[in-house]
Amino acid sequence: MIEERLHGRRLWLFAAALMIGGLGIVTGCGSPSVTAVSTHPSSQGAKGYLTYQPDKYAGAPSLTEKWLKPDAATRSVAVSLILPTSGLSLNGYYNGFAEIDVPVGWKVSLSFRNENPDISGKLAVVRPENVTQGIVVPAITGAVGSSANSTTKPTTLTFTPDKTGTYVVESVPTALSGSWLWFVVTPSSTTPQVKLRK
Repeated sequence: MIEERLHGRRLWLFAAALMIGGLGIVTGCGSPSVTAVSTHPSSQGAKGYLTYQPDKYAGAPSLTEKWLKPDAATRSVAVSLILPTSGLSLNGYYNGFAEIDVPVGWKVSLSFRNENPDISGKLAVVRPENVTQGIVVPAITGAVGSSANSTTKPTTLTFTPDKTGTYVVESVPTALSGSWLWFVVTPSSTTPQVKLRK
């Protein structure tokens, strides 16, 4: 009975935290700490998402090696993203402070592991204006996963972008709290990589 009350309280606290615009640190009754990024770029879109500025990002070779497994021979890349046990980042980054670049025409296998016991959600690649909308409309065919929680195996989205463009990969429903990154489909002459905001 006490455990059920605590679980219900945790869910209530999490829902309340999502409604607070400037989500800071939320604690109480054993709920995990949730921290928003403290440094934000000055350019904000009209709907609260960040405006993409390619010149503000630089290659991060060590993260590229950890997050991506490219295969030039098959023109494919495996990408791994994790929602951690506590917090709402994707691989440790929030609010578009990291960027995943993949060449157009490459097959993408995007693996998502949700380790947060208080969240059940899914991963999707959407247009920037659709971040945090609740209704998930994938920007690329196949770029939305099934729901996952901390007790399920990782889910994998498999898709092949057929045109260049700037998108967002978001964890739903936690993107409102910052769990989204840029997903950029680049010209076919480039190589898959991860970039970080300078």
